[in-house]
Amino acid sequence: MNAITMNIDQSKILFLHGLDSSKESTKFHAIDSAKKYCIDVDYRNLNYATVAEFYKNALSTN
Repeated sequence: MNAITMNIDQSKILFLHGLDSSKESTKFHAIDSAKKYCIDVDYRNLNYATVAEFYKNALSTN
């Protein structure tokens, strides 16, 4: 049996904000982690395919 282990020092948090929101929200600041990231995405001016590809690439990168 393979055990899944997570080294807490290597964990990262990617905060996905909603429409008309950003990392300036109180929810992002409430996350207590040194390795938290938020990429501002302008959902109103990008089409669905562009946003989907962006997140796919962002999540597949170490």
